[in-house]
Amino acid sequence: FQVIRTIHNVAQLSGRATHVWLVRRKGKYYVLKDSWPLQSKPFSEIRHLLKINQTILKDPVMRKKLKHKYPVLIVGQEFEDNTGFFRAELGAKIFPRVHRRIVTKPIGDPLTSFNSKFEFCKILCDVVEYLKYSSKDCFVCHGDISLKNIPIGIPYKTTSPNANSLTEPQTTSDVSSPTAAPTTPDVISPAVSTSCDVPVPISAHGLVIDNDNSSVILYLIVCQGTVPFMALESLQWEDTADFTHEPRHDLESLFYVILTICTYVDSPGCLRSAIPDEDERSLCLNEWWATLDGNLLARNKASHMTSLEHCVLRRLPPYWHDFHKYLIEL
Repeated sequence: FQVIRTIHNVAQLSGRATHVWLVRRKGKYYVLKDSWPLQSKPFSEIRHLLKINQTILKDPVMRKKLKHKYPVLIVGQEFEDNTGFFRAELGAKIFPRVHRRIVTKPIGDPLTSFNSKFEFCKILCDVVEYLKYSSKDCFVCHGDISLKNIPIGIPYKTTSPNANSLTEPQTTSDVSSPTAAPTTPDVISPAVSTSCDVPVPISAHGLVIDNDNSSVILYLIVCQGTVPFMALESLQWEDTADFTHEPRHDLESLFYVILTICTYVDSPGCLRSAIPDEDERSLCLNEWWATLDGNLLARNKASHMTSLEHCVLRRLPPYWHDFHKYLIEL
């Protein structure tokens, strides 16, 4: 694979040290992810992606239905590298990590680059459809539904009737990686502007990426995920070793992603303007990003959901006014 450019680079010294590149091979574009997940995790991202891909390929109907809506595994590699060996002198508190590298397709843009409400809803429906199939037929829960892990699939041009012959992505801007979407609301990537929300044919697709935290259904797993989007039960569980991640927790996290978009995006192409310091505390979702303690965040989030209309909906930009009744139903 020929590396085109870096599209994601974690600057922190701790954690998975994830690096993502846009790569090309024989005229086709892919995403290459290099990461160092914890050795203690009972499942491998490669194993789960392989399971999902193989299950879909065996079902012609679902293969056609889910086309462009799931990460296609091209190749995966588990290295023998282990940080436990190199960091042994640092002490036993340093949890060992293993080296993993995968190549997938398609390429995606950040969820915040939606062009209309109609497209936004279509993308969400794609995500729900994929999560349902993944849990029901593949017995795999994602475990980390968040803003950065739900990109928008990019349409491609083809140089021949063969749809597999991909050329340059059909976009006027640089290609954005699914994993490149920021995870803090003040730096959410801008979207492409449209004049109105007209229900025209939508070529974009919703994707779900990054299976580092995925698990087999009904398998006891330590609470994990992206904190602002984690389900209430996973945040407030007293003994995390007994927590069982279920499909409903992924759907709950998806709801929090929707609330985040509705709170921090004024309209397609327009991020929410800076809020005066004296009014900043009135945005309850700000607490989700600033609270690191799981139990405290669970209490705050539960109170916000109990009084959703007062704590969240009344502070949404006018663009989302017609979404209020549907958010309440969700």
